[in-house]
Amino acid sequence: MGGYFLKHKLLGFELYYIPSTSMQPALQAEDIVLADTWVDVSTLIPGDIIVFEHPTIHGMRLIKRIAKIDTDTVMVLGDNAKNSLDSRSIGNINKQLILAKASAYIRSCHIGKIADIEN
Repeated sequence: MGGYFLKHKLLGFELYYIPSTSMQPALQAEDIVLADTWVDVSTLIPGDIIVFEHPTIHGMRLIKRIAKIDTDTVMVLGDNAKNSLDSRSIGNINKQLILAKASAYIRSCHIGKIADIEN
């Protein structure tokens, strides 16, 4: 349902594997996302794709798009509404659970080609 952490971390970036279709069409199943772990949460805007800790399942990390930002929480939605574990089922996410902002991806069918994330 979300992105799973890979054991690669380099200079404030982590790689995440996309196991499902919850973020299609932006991210495809089996894509790899490069996420900035040094992101300043106060700079996030609706449309950004973030990595966050599931609010009740410790160790489960998800990748979703920010739909709305409140003072202490963000509403996140998957681009594929029919197949997404997001704020519609788990509620808004406390900003303290945000781990990173997606900045680029490697398309699974084009290993070796890196593309920027666009809102």
